[in-house]
Amino acid sequence: NQSGPPYRLKRQRGQFVRVTYRGAVQGGFFIEDIGKALASQGESSDLWTPISGRGPMMLLEDAVVWSDGTEASTLDFEGQPKAAMLIALIEEAKTRGTLSTLIYDFTASLDSDGNAWTDNEPMQFSVGKTLLDVAREIADFGVYFNVLVNVDGTFTLQAFADYGSDKSSSIYFR
Repeated sequence: NQSGPPYRLKRQRGQFVRVTYRGAVQGGFFIEDIGKALASQGESSDLWTPISGRGPMMLLEDAVVWSDGTEASTLDFEGQPKAAMLIALIEEAKTRGTLSTLIYDFTASLDSDGNAWTDNEPMQFSVGKTLLDVAREIADFGVYFNVLVNVDGTFTLQAFADYGSDKSSSIYFR
């Protein structure tokens, strides 16, 4: 087919693709790369399109730890739960115009299931570190994160205290 396939992939790198099953949103991913490759004759006009992507936690990569207005290269948190630290960083990012589609359903005192946070260890984050890296550091302490994809195009970040397994490393799927 000289005019190309009868469809056009309208998604671009960085856009979020929702995955649905029988009408219910089951998650999704941010497009990282779109390729086109020649396939054998008769398969979608001789083209197939591999798409690679990253999960919805990648939304946190758009925001960074911001300076507190001094010359300090780190931002120090002491005497508060890690969730309170992350909430402070998310709210700061929102005031700077990023993470506008992110909602979180935990508080500085309760996790997403209503369990109390019991941690108060001090943490220090380098200015310029992404909030995804901050979440990974917090996950090293046993906090489990999940992101729900909402029908209205927003994302709900969930955090659970002592969920029981370390989810801080990357998960790959094909």
